[in-house]
Amino acid sequence: MTTNKSRLRMLGLAAAALLTALPALADNYLPAWAFGGFERPEGVNPLITPNVSTSFSCPMREQSVAWECADTFNPAAVEKDGKICILYRAEDDPNRWRTP
Repeated sequence: MTTNKSRLRMLGLAAAALLTALPALADNYLPAWAFGGFERPEGVNPLITPNVSTSFSCPMREQSVAWECADTFNPAAVEKDGKICILYRAEDDPNRWRTP
């Protein structure tokens, strides 16, 4: 059974860990391999929209899939080595592949 003294000790250790991490969080510290520094531009919404003209040949279904025709989500742009990369999720028609 945990005693009050043990609980206080665990709480103290958790607080010490949090206080140690705060400077890194405040500076938005990221390791060298990570993308980071994401910022949402003001007044520019949406940044991307669904596009019915893009497709790829799906090897599983053996047909063309309009992979971003229905929805686009969570865009982010980063600059890496002088290039701008846009990362986002997209979805084709979610009802198209549904089986009864």
